[in-house]
Amino acid sequence: MITLRSIIADDWKKLKELNEIVFSENSEFDSNFINNWPSFPESETYFKALTKDGVCGFVAEEDTKIVGYVSAHVTHHIWSKTDHLEIEILGVIPEYRKKGVAQLLINKCLDWAKEKGIKVVTVNSYIENMAADSFYKKNGFVPLDIKYKKEL
Repeated sequence: MITLRSIIADDWKKLKELNEIVFSENSEFDSNFINNWPSFPESETYFKALTKDGVCGFVAEEDTKIVGYVSAHVTHHIWSKTDHLEIEILGVIPEYRKKGVAQLLINKCLDWAKEKGIKVVTVNSYIENMAADSFYKKNGFVPLDIKYKKEL
């Protein structure tokens, strides 16, 4: 049975390992993506920051095995009328995909946003990542903008 809980500081090593598995295909979508960034010394600070106030961070576990996680933070842009929650990472290890884990995590994140009075949630996804595109659209997200990149 999958359970959800808040990310705690001691999770950082497990999240580091999980991240390399979960996002291994990102280099297919972005030639500039560094899949092993969690092995960089700065990653400890990044993962431990997921436990701070104002950060939506949850793990999905089966028994004591972390099988997925979501992290998001509240942000406000000067050009925006309201704060919004920006989902940075939503990932599930391959053998747990298509089993409702991502759905549990996104629901938990959206509930967290509602409890905080946040009315807008955003997420970025690679344009070629059809599975993510389908998932977010199924959950009521609509395309907002397009980010362009030019390699020099």
